[in-house]
Amino acid sequence: MPPSMKILAFDTSNAKCSVAIADGDRIMATAFAPSPNQQAELLLLLIEQALEKAGLEYKDLDFLAVTTGPGSFTGVRIGLAAAEGIIMGSNIVPIGINSLEAINFRALEHARNFDQSIVLMNAYRGQLYIQSFDSAGAALSKPAIMNNQDVMDYLHSLSGEMVLTGSGLEFINPSFDAIMLPRFPLPNARNLARLAYRKIRQNNYSTDLSPVYIRLPDAKVKAS
Repeated sequence: MPPSMKILAFDTSNAKCSVAIADGDRIMATAFAPSPNQQAELLLLLIEQALEKAGLEYKDLDFLAVTTGPGSFTGVRIGLAAAEGIIMGSNIVPIGINSLEAINFRALEHARNFDQSIVLMNAYRGQLYIQSFDSAGAALSKPAIMNNQDVMDYLHSLSGEMVLTGSGLEFINPSFDAIMLPRFPLPNARNLARLAYRKIRQNNYSTDLSPVYIRLPDAKVKAS
């Protein structure tokens, strides 16, 4: 493990834009856009503000964690383009984390004694992004997209104690007992930085910054 562990994390994968600087698991500074859909205008400014609060410069950073989607196509592109520009020509190590895993990390800290957690994120057009994780946070499935009724059918086919979280909770009404965590609807840079630190310690992170779109913009997706 490197002696220094300075992590820049930011999320632009949805309407909100957040930035965090961490030293290991200690959050040094955060910055947030005051209004939605300001990623393009404010991301680099927010990063500069967070660096100034933390007393750091880009050259002091060791890792950069960014959400790779799914989410807003424009937001994902903005975040990944910024990440690639920052790491270009530097020794900063990129860490790509999908949005659903980032949401799940927050939920895991508030739930106990369950078999699997399922993240549901609003994909609009009557559809939800969905991914399942075990109680340790390991992925049990790949990110996917389903219409709302297919999600309900899928949830009813599962057994065991479940945790449900994400912005898609408002679109489902399961007729079974489950731990519902509506307080964590979207990714957040503060928690993204902490998740990145855990991945670094476990040597279990991906440097791949390929976007996770799942569907193409304006493409019609057939229900599975």
